[in-house]
Amino acid sequence: MKAKQNLKHQNNDSYPSTQTLVIWAAFAIALVVRWVAFYYFHFVYDTSDARSYLPISGEAKTYEILARQLILHKSFAPQLFSYRPPLQPIFIALSYILSGTTNPLIPAFAQTFLSAAIAPLAYVIAKRLGASERISRLAAVFTAMDPASIAISLTLEAETLSNIFIALALLFFVLLVKSPGIRASIACSACIALAALARPNALYFAIVVAILIVWIVPQWQAKLGAFLVVFVVAVMPWYLRNYTYNNVFMFSSVGNFNLLFYKAVSVKHWATGEKPTDIEEQLAYEVDKRLGIEKPRETYDYSSKWKFLVSNDAETVSIIRNMAFETYLEFPWTYVMVAPIHLVKLLAFSNLFVSMGDVKWLELFFNIVLYSLAVLGCLLFSKKHMLQWMCVTALPTLYFLLIPLISGGVQDTKARTSITVCLAIMAAYGTVWLLERTRSDGPSHISPR
Repeated sequence: MKAKQNLKHQNNDSYPSTQTLVIWAAFAIALVVRWVAFYYFHFVYDTSDARSYLPISGEAKTYEILARQLILHKSFAPQLFSYRPPLQPIFIALSYILSGTTNPLIPAFAQTFLSAAIAPLAYVIAKRLGASERISRLAAVFTAMDPASIAISLTLEAETLSNIFIALALLFFVLLVKSPGIRASIACSACIALAALARPNALYFAIVVAILIVWIVPQWQAKLGAFLVVFVVAVMPWYLRNYTYNNVFMFSSVGNFNLLFYKAVSVKHWATGEKPTDIEEQLAYEVDKRLGIEKPRETYDYSSKWKFLVSNDAETVSIIRNMAFETYLEFPWTYVMVAPIHLVKLLAFSNLFVSMGDVKWLELFFNIVLYSLAVLGCLLFSKKHMLQWMCVTALPTLYFLLIPLISGGVQDTKARTSITVCLAIMAAYGTVWLLERTRSDGPSHISPR
């Protein structure tokens, strides 16, 4: 009898576990969806809108240029590296080197694998939090089918690379809460640093996580120390690079530039009715005037702002920041009132789908369902005092929504893809709760965990 049990145990070990199969299935589904979108938008949907969007339009073009300069100069000396951190250009450059071509479709295709990998991570994070199999699988499905994540994976912008490190950071945060030792803390910190080195919006998320470690992690001193040391060691070289080349000790110039030439322009536009391009022209002239290097007024236009993309001295940085805050203080109510406008842009549509007729409405429907279920899930977490779930889902959501709303530069739903995993887990919890409530005759105390 014992021999039969041992044989049965050995046979079971020879097959993948159910969770392993689900992880691979989630990855495969997400990958197929992204491949279909990749083929359609690059080889079928041949319109002027599609050609202008994919794969190196907008911010993606900056990363692609930096990748080419990195291959050519083999250094981070080019000035635009002060505006954009290095990880995405490194990824693109490696794709070019390994493929032996400089076709941007190669790194764009490679990026579909990164985007697809976030879906099984959603499953694993939910399981580690203690979710049921249904909730975990639904979280993976929501992540795999998210239109915003699919759209941004088709471009060479840095969101996808940053997002996978954010998802890994959330997973390691769950592990550091539940496990002894500092390895998970080190891994969590490294992932946040890598996310920031891909896209700067993750930089201050380390402060949020450090506070959470003190708040909810038992015996937090060693874990916090390891977390902070690893993070500082990881990001400090980039601060020093920018100080060396631009004489400004800052991680990226993008935040300062956005404060004035996106957020302040938007506030003043809504307050005065002036055209944004006219305001950009005025602000560029005013910066030069305060620096004492202004040229004749008629030589300025809206494109004059771009020379401030990278500031080469602390005085210029200070003037740009002060001018932004002066605008906010001049129109405080408008500053508050434009936030909902930017929030709608952040949550509603991807630029890719806006020109596609009914497809954009399908995306909007998906987003409304996802957000509604996520809010329900968050309310349930709060009602049931599920602190760890709140820390892993609701608080990161709040942080990554506030950062673009405060700094400006919101363009479309790509700005919220950092929190797709968080939204998916909350939405999955809310969905299962609704299903259980519908099937049960009892009140809503039923827990789907």
